[in-house]
Amino acid sequence: LGPLECRAASSAAHIYGKKQVFAEAFTAGFNFRQYPAIMKSRGDRMFCEGINHLVHHVYIHQPREDQRPGVTAWFGMSYQRHNTWFEQSRAWNSYLMRCHFLLQQGLPVSDVGYFIGEDAPKMTGIKEPDLPDGYDYDFINADIILNKLSVQDGLLTLPDGKTYGLLVLPPLKTMRPVLLKKIKELIEAGASILGPPPLKSPSMENYPQADMEINQLAEELWKGQLKDTGVSVDIGNPADIGGPAVISGSTDIGDRTDIGDSTDRGGPPVTGPDDSPSYGNNRIRGHMFYGKSLVEVFEKLKITPDVILQDTTIKWTHRRTTREDIYFISNQADIIKTVEISFRISGQIPEFWNPENGEIKKSALFYQKKDRTIVPVKLDAFGSVFILFRDQTRQWSLSSIRKDDQEFLYTAPPQEVPGISIGEDGNIVMDITTDGNYTLDFTDGERVELPVSGIPQPLHIAGSWNVLFPENWDAPRDTTFDKLISWTDHPHAGIRHFSGTATYRKKIDVPEKFLRTDQHMILDLGEVMVVAEVMVNGRNMAIRWKKPYEIDITEAIKSGENELEIKVTNTWWNRLVGDEKYPEGFPGSHLNQPRTFTTTKAWKGDDELLRSGLLGPVTIYVKKIYSIKR
Repeated sequence: LGPLECRAASSAAHIYGKKQVFAEAFTAGFNFRQYPAIMKSRGDRMFCEGINHLVHHVYIHQPREDQRPGVTAWFGMSYQRHNTWFEQSRAWNSYLMRCHFLLQQGLPVSDVGYFIGEDAPKMTGIKEPDLPDGYDYDFINADIILNKLSVQDGLLTLPDGKTYGLLVLPPLKTMRPVLLKKIKELIEAGASILGPPPLKSPSMENYPQADMEINQLAEELWKGQLKDTGVSVDIGNPADIGGPAVISGSTDIGDRTDIGDSTDRGGPPVTGPDDSPSYGNNRIRGHMFYGKSLVEVFEKLKITPDVILQDTTIKWTHRRTTREDIYFISNQADIIKTVEISFRISGQIPEFWNPENGEIKKSALFYQKKDRTIVPVKLDAFGSVFILFRDQTRQWSLSSIRKDDQEFLYTAPPQEVPGISIGEDGNIVMDITTDGNYTLDFTDGERVELPVSGIPQPLHIAGSWNVLFPENWDAPRDTTFDKLISWTDHPHAGIRHFSGTATYRKKIDVPEKFLRTDQHMILDLGEVMVVAEVMVNGRNMAIRWKKPYEIDITEAIKSGENELEIKVTNTWWNRLVGDEKYPEGFPGSHLNQPRTFTTTKAWKGDDELLRSGLLGPVTIYVKKIYSIKR
């Protein structure tokens, strides 16, 4: 389902104090075209809607070894043991499990609760007025408002400690008296509410007295007659946000009544957001807003955005424990980005937690501005990262870095952007891939010049590759590719329609200059369709299932000749299409029937094949490690 449905589920969990929010995931149209990399951004998007445990759909028991892919449904991604990439999916599942763990810590941080109303049937509410960028929200229902919601320090608070700075009422004409009474109590206790007055009760209970009670309560709340409570009533022009118009100080809310200037009844004047009046004593200041945009209301309440960034294709979510703030950041675009993100956090060091491999690094490159922390964040194509704040910052941090006297963090090719972190010894650690003169400016005014030279140029692994295909799938057992191409471009029909895992082998010569102790060697596979598992000199290095297909091979590589082995797996699609194209067996095959078996089909023999294999270009490049003392 989509973001709205997932937001409805997570909102229900949040307001009822449930830590885990499960979702049936990746229920794609059945066709065996799906693989982890193309499903990742969808899962990440739903993490940002509050889902924190994905349930793969669908897994079907496969009772036979001689029928592959096997028993299939007409829906789902067919996540089962006979799927080509099932064994390699452990790397993807490790990513998801790390995400699940962190996204189940603490409580979600939301500034706004949107009341969904009391009309039925009702799955969720509407976001009206719309939420400005940089804030998060939950939908909230009448049961929670009546029975669970209280006010602590001016914040609407649930029993588990989750808070909202503002409750937004929907543009509906109905509300039960008991609920409107509770809203009045919340305002008098110091809560802030935005929304239009109701006109009547949606229920026939106590009719017509209930409607009269709604009229009376609405007049009190929206007319500013809450004396000796510290409540301020702030009424703008509802027409500005699509509500009823305010004309000459009166609010048109139908035939029921006319809400005029509160001074007509001896109350304090209704004023704008900058000088909203206080009613009675000032020990508590509740707020009743109507006809205001959320930008105006947030300004009045001094609620600044939780996250500020200029790229709407980057999504986020925020959780808080007693010790740390946890942000999940997701790039929903298929391009690498380096962006500056401003967080509503001060005095703490940002830490980058990589859910792909579990790596944790304290950032050295950030700066404080008033009560915010500004952090440059590099995101891979469809990439994601957790940023945690838990340790107190030092008296200094690295505020900017230039190369050859030019700003380059946001403009340089991604591979040339250095990694910058704080090492275990407290020094700044930089991994640099290109020569140049680097200038580091610190927030305490110090400047460090770092000349870098002698980094080897990338080693391009060109030429032919030995490629091995499994037996009994109509592809040659052992063949040579003169260059890296998609299997679908190969003249041999068995290779062109191959589905499964093929092994690329090549001997490479690595120069001595690559093997310095202050350097790391990174194997970049270029483009892979769709999953790769890498061995270097017989040592299993890692599985790569998403961009960038890069692996640190420093621990396995040696000077001189090295054995490189790359196992590449594609999807079932190409072979399924091939068996439809050649129902009586592939050309040259001894078998006169299809090798695949499914109980449902969603492909034809003339369907386009999917690019597959190791496409490259394959290179080895060097990261030179510098430690800078402060």
